[in-house]
Amino acid sequence: MDAVVSDLGASSVRDMGRVMAELRARHAGQMDFGAVGAMVKQRLLH
Repeated sequence: MDAVVSDLGASSVRDMGRVMAELRARHAGQMDFGAVGAMVKQRLLH
């Protein structure tokens, strides 16, 4: 997750959609995206 945030230069919650789309592309079928979404949101808020 941190690698995707860094790769995309995501810096705010506005970037969450792009981060989630990239995570889905890289890790389809490997993650619980409901749980990951909450973690991404927390990461982008800080």
